[in-house]
Amino acid sequence: MRRLLVKIFSLMIVVIFSLIAINYIVPKNENSYYYAFKDKNELLNKDTNKKRIIFVGGSNLAFGLNSNLIEKNFDYDVVNMGLNAGLGLKLMVNNVKPYIKSGDIVVIAPEYEHFKGSLNGNVTINSLINLIPSSIKLLDLEQLLVVIKGIPDFYNSQIIVGIKSLLNKVNIDDIYRRDGFNEDGDLVSHLNKAGKKIQASKGETFEIDDEAIDFLNDFYDYATEKGVQVYMTYPSLFSEQYDYIRDDVDNLTNILTKKLNISIISNADDYAFEEDEIFDSAYHLNAKGRELRTENIIKDLEKVIN
Repeated sequence: MRRLLVKIFSLMIVVIFSLIAINYIVPKNENSYYYAFKDKNELLNKDTNKKRIIFVGGSNLAFGLNSNLIEKNFDYDVVNMGLNAGLGLKLMVNNVKPYIKSGDIVVIAPEYEHFKGSLNGNVTINSLINLIPSSIKLLDLEQLLVVIKGIPDFYNSQIIVGIKSLLNKVNIDDIYRRDGFNEDGDLVSHLNKAGKKIQASKGETFEIDDEAIDFLNDFYDYATEKGVQVYMTYPSLFSEQYDYIRDDVDNLTNILTKKLNISIISNADDYAFEEDEIFDSAYHLNAKGRELRTENIIKDLEKVIN
């Protein structure tokens, strides 16, 4: 145990000093997309007399939900915690644990990658803790190892940004920015923008990560003890990409039905969207797709909300 604690402490020291070094190279952008993580947590911490529906997942939720429409259909406040799948399902779920309370409903919409080895996230976590150092407290040893592994790539990307900053050649993104989110946590900066053509890719058949299922079951036990209902839905996905992985999704559904304690309220087929409903990636919906996906979510929630 002592050796493990020493290892954890050593890893944290490496991460902290690496990020401090990067901070000297690259100035922080207060309007960075990942700073929205802080704003979303403030939404969770806000005093409210109403019950809440809290959506947990990656950017499929950020781009693909109209929380105001859901609020109009149910007597609940809605908080959309969606940001980026690269943070990992473990971080996203653990982040909401201190905030949930009796009467809340948590709806988890994992990206499919979260069930095939992305439970602990990727280099995206480096971006988050660089901007919000306190988020490092959410990481366990496995996640810290992911951060350590991602330091070289993160360094390289930040050095490039730093050089561009010195040359005044940093492009200001008009979509991926902190102030692109509304008061419910929905990204709205893309709604009146033109998307781009998406190319579906076949990819490899993936094996289901039982660790992800065990993790979700542990969260379910934790939440139900606090009087919180937990449900799972499917992510939005470009229909051509969905066709490529349909067999994998069917297999995932069968395994989740047997092993996951959380009720799945949706049908994956209903969350496959056509090209004219997609924005700039397979998981990201445009304004049209966002409304259709929200209508589907409302129908699914009506099954479990009296």
